[in-house]
Amino acid sequence: MTHLTHARLIALVLCLALALTFACTSDSKDEEPTATASPFATLFASPTVEPGATPVAAVSLGHPLGTRTGMPVVDAVIAAAEARDAERMVELIHYYELPCTEPGIAAVPCPAGKPIGTPVEVFGWGTCEGVFALKGDPTIEESMTMSVAEDEANPYALDPRVYAVVRGPLFPREAIPGEALIVFASGRVASVSSEGLTYLSQMCVGNGEDWVERRKQQMSVGFILQPPT
Repeated sequence: MTHLTHARLIALVLCLALALTFACTSDSKDEEPTATASPFATLFASPTVEPGATPVAAVSLGHPLGTRTGMPVVDAVIAAAEARDAERMVELIHYYELPCTEPGIAAVPCPAGKPIGTPVEVFGWGTCEGVFALKGDPTIEESMTMSVAEDEANPYALDPRVYAVVRGPLFPREAIPGEALIVFASGRVASVSSEGLTYLSQMCVGNGEDWVERRKQQMSVGFILQPPT
């Protein structure tokens, strides 16, 4: 057997060993029980932060509490946020249909036994990255409670003062309905359609002013309620 043949044999043995190791690792993971809790609640309690990112607390900016736009649904969401009324926020949710997808970032979960692509009714939330919850998910109310809670120790806690209200959807290229965006002082953004609340977004870094400035860099911005001067 030549030196080259010996080298090939050694390489083959190493490859087989690695393959067996990987297979064993994969099998052990497959045997773990599947979590039944929705990831939706986790994002409210412990937001996913980009590596190296440092959340910036909102500075003293925003319109006075009680500021309204004259748009009934928008004003209802603002009032519920100011009252930190999670139950009312849940009542204001407008669920909408999206096709369910494979697991991953911003995945739309498929109900048990349903194929990928099945239309499902969802509500969305994102801190740096997004996630969707199916209508009827029992964690939504608990998650909303965390979202509106007053917590000085949490850099992502809601400051319910409104910084601005912007026209249009949150994600123009995605099928998430929205006609107005309520930008809160702390950087929380509520997407609102004519039927209700459709998505809550939270910046990884920055506040309401930062969100508006970033939006201006990406596209033309029309205001329903201008930022405070």
